[in-house]
Amino acid sequence: MTTIFLRRLCLGAIFATTLSACSQAASGTIRSTVHASLASGERTLSGQFFGYNLDSGTFKAWRTDQGLLSQTASMAAGTLRYPGGSVANYWNWATGWYGSRPSGRKSSYFDPRAYGFSLQDLKQMVTASGATPIFDVNIMTATLQSQVAMLQAAQRLGMPVRFIELGNEFYLSKPDYLNAFPTSLSYGQRVSAWMPTLHEDFPGAQIAAVGYARDLKPTERESSWNTTVLNSAPGLDALTMHIYLHPRAALGAAGSQNTEQVLALPFSELSQIEQQTLRSLPSNINIWITEFNMMNSVYKGHNANPTFPPPQGTWTQGLFTGTMDLLLLHDPRIEMMVYHALIGNYGGYGAINPVTGKLSPSGAVQQLIYRAAAGMTFFSPCRLQGARCCSVNILA
Repeated sequence: MTTIFLRRLCLGAIFATTLSACSQAASGTIRSTVHASLASGERTLSGQFFGYNLDSGTFKAWRTDQGLLSQTASMAAGTLRYPGGSVANYWNWATGWYGSRPSGRKSSYFDPRAYGFSLQDLKQMVTASGATPIFDVNIMTATLQSQVAMLQAAQRLGMPVRFIELGNEFYLSKPDYLNAFPTSLSYGQRVSAWMPTLHEDFPGAQIAAVGYARDLKPTERESSWNTTVLNSAPGLDALTMHIYLHPRAALGAAGSQNTEQVLALPFSELSQIEQQTLRSLPSNINIWITEFNMMNSVYKGHNANPTFPPPQGTWTQGLFTGTMDLLLLHDPRIEMMVYHALIGNYGGYGAINPVTGKLSPSGAVQQLIYRAAAGMTFFSPCRLQGARCCSVNILA
């Protein structure tokens, strides 16, 4: 699949025709005339559609490195999610670090630090990138009053409070999550109790609760999560979804892999998520994809085979995540997509390597797509009549 991003729709047919003709010429076939027209599926696109999840664990590297800040500014982020993923469930915004240690975690990583990922630091990133923050508030180990104070402090620094996310991945059966929210109903009730104050203090802000996308073998907690949360917290604007695709089917003996099969998986996997999860949600509930990537743990046990290295950190992962971007664009209820993560050097996940400051293959693909989408107001598939080798999506 070839995808074209255009700032002027009228150029679509000319560019598509040229691409198709050149592709056929390159393959040794005869040139042909290709007619381009818009297909069904047009949707509007906001400037906050594409963004990045922040990883507080790499904060020390880039907080003092202007090169990394400049690289961040180059990534065309529409949103930046603060403070990140599961860390949000333990976050102390006043210190800019963990306020409590996750149970069972003895690493000194969670100890208090002499520096913190403060709101002032977030403001620096927001100013450099022009992004809008997504505030993932601590609904598990902090009080509503403390989180309101955080959002008010952000406003005083000049940051808008437009997107409020109420925690991270509570559908998982982690001990701390089960202790705080024994059931999906208990989480939904907490959400419902917080919403009136958040709406009153931050009028116009959209509020999203934790939603569950899909797994191969969902637990009982996961299976009923979305329905229970929505029923117990009426008035929500959105559910968040985290989509990490598992290319297990592309793994062969001794860790061998078929790259074509890996790259085909987003088509089948995302289609299943669409049919099994997204279509079951009420029509008035929007979807925020606040984390997505290729799953890294699926390749554990195969990494020791040098003949068949895992795809993380390679162009296979870059094309894989880029395909996820473009396929999820087709669902008009998806309001945002947040790549995990902006900065990191683990498993090829980070778009920017905090040690070298260079882009990973996935980072380069995300940058390309996000830059192309910057300033666009709508998206539409484009039908190519006479083309046998490519399809086109148009952003304008």
